[in-house]
Amino acid sequence: MKHAANHNKIQNILLGLGYPFDQFSIDHFVQHVQHHRNRQILCVPYPFSPGISGAWIYGSQVDFIVYRSNTHRIHQNHIILHEIAHMLLKHPLRPIKDILSPELFEELQMPMGHLRALEVNRAKDVVEQEAEHFVALVQKHVVRAQRLAELTAGGSSISALQPYVQGLPYNEHWDQAK
Repeated sequence: MKHAANHNKIQNILLGLGYPFDQFSIDHFVQHVQHHRNRQILCVPYPFSPGISGAWIYGSQVDFIVYRSNTHRIHQNHIILHEIAHMLLKHPLRPIKDILSPELFEELQMPMGHLRALEVNRAKDVVEQEAEHFVALVQKHVVRAQRLAELTAGGSSISALQPYVQGLPYNEHWDQAK
């Protein structure tokens, strides 16, 4: 029953954005969320050490989404959406030092935020599960709007695979899964 309540809450927040998924691109979605929250969001790539994917840092006037620069664009888009989920779901900020090892904390030098790291046990962390559920709902809307290419921009960083990745029939598989 709790899962259904969380699903409804997350779905209502996403629908409350009034976002036109037929115009989806990651940049357009970020701009829409900025306007909706009346607060600027800056997405900043960063070459994180292994084990860290991204972070949402709440600044005094601007939100920062710091995402792994040394990963595939599909993963970067996922990280950005995940961090936006934390914002929209109003998840509490956590002291970064409580999440990371001292070495990784020193690398980041961030006092407060939401960090997506392998050290977080996502299977037991409701906040992380909710953020992932939000991303899955966004992805479903993107697929329905036939904008998956915008979500997976870049296809593959391996040039030999690009023709195969770009030609994948995502929409056919989506229709069969309904």
